[in-house]
Amino acid sequence: MSNPPNNPEDPSAPFTFTVAYQEDFNKMIDTIIELQNRIKELTKKPTTNTIDFTVREPETFTGKCHQLSCFLGQCQMVFDAQPNKFPSDFSKILYISSHFHDSAFNWIQLYIGPRKRPTPFM
Repeated sequence: MSNPPNNPEDPSAPFTFTVAYQEDFNKMIDTIIELQNRIKELTKKPTTNTIDFTVREPETFTGKCHQLSCFLGQCQMVFDAQPNKFPSDFSKILYISSHFHDSAFNWIQLYIGPRKRPTPFM
């Protein structure tokens, strides 16, 4: 018994799943599985060959303009190496300002000066 031919011009015509289609279908399934496995391998976080290192603390910044670019670059390296430690811009600002001294600290102190604290209930 032969199967009726598939007619792509007539969408209402019944589709016959022939042996050739089955082989092509199986190849496509195998290819999809292989691609999924490759994606899994590529998206795995490396468990070996990782280097554990510590980024050096930035030099203190005293307010001299010629030191600013180097200081900010050192801070950026710390942020890039430890992103979980600095989740917000505010945490980065606090970190940077903690390395200010002399005239730079005098300037930042105006912005981080005394804050109102809640009055205790007792």
